[in-house]
Amino acid sequence: MNRQKRKAEKVNSLQRRTSGQRLEWNQQQTRLLGTASDEAVAATLGVSKSCVTQRRRVLGIPAFALSTAEKRHSWSKKQLSWLGRLSDVRVASRMKIPATSVAWKRRSLAIAPAHESHKPVREWTRRELQLLGTRPDRVLAKQLGIGRRSVAQKRMEQGLENFVAKKVRKRWTREIVKRLGKVPDCEIACELGIPAAIVTAWRFRHKIPGKRKTPTKPAHRWSELELEQLGKIPDAELARNLGISRGSVHYKREQLGIPLFE
Repeated sequence: MNRQKRKAEKVNSLQRRTSGQRLEWNQQQTRLLGTASDEAVAATLGVSKSCVTQRRRVLGIPAFALSTAEKRHSWSKKQLSWLGRLSDVRVASRMKIPATSVAWKRRSLAIAPAHESHKPVREWTRRELQLLGTRPDRVLAKQLGIGRRSVAQKRMEQGLENFVAKKVRKRWTREIVKRLGKVPDCEIACELGIPAAIVTAWRFRHKIPGKRKTPTKPAHRWSELELEQLGKIPDAELARNLGISRGSVHYKREQLGIPLFE
């Protein structure tokens, strides 16, 4: 490879990284995450693979996993020539692999599907359509006895958001965001039931400075009267009465197996 070609590839690589950093993710782009390999999604969106991988991990979306058949199979030139000329079902039948594997291979190569009038199409019931997006695609796929990618594709056709992404988005309420950097990350993590590292990473991505470390205070010593109030009044109210953090109250209540006040 000559110097000029290497220089051109270096510039293209830099442009891809730069465009990925500036990408403003919308719902349609986000729905693609996890439905194909990060590399395939990156090619579709015109950004770098690392940009897609980072965004998927931020939203807690599992990586696209190839089936066992796909991992074993190596496509020959003859088999690749069938894509787009024959239906995915016919190609799958010839190769003894799932039709969804053929479909995703064809899409990864940007090949349009074959138009055949007898191409079988799964009929979704109204009840099944109502379940889309209400649980992870892999869970619904197992429940319906079909492939996860079939569920993901149908969900995107219906314009529904990924269940995991929606759950992560709802986690960061306005109240929680306001407290970031004002209280320790571990306290918020305890309330949300997630690792503190996730809270810290989210705060860093949104450029929220962390709480400055202060001299460690001695642990609160709970009296019998204070313990009796756990679960009988809101954690926030009890925390104010005792002059301690709400996370401390929450931790103590969970430690003793006392249900939340309702």
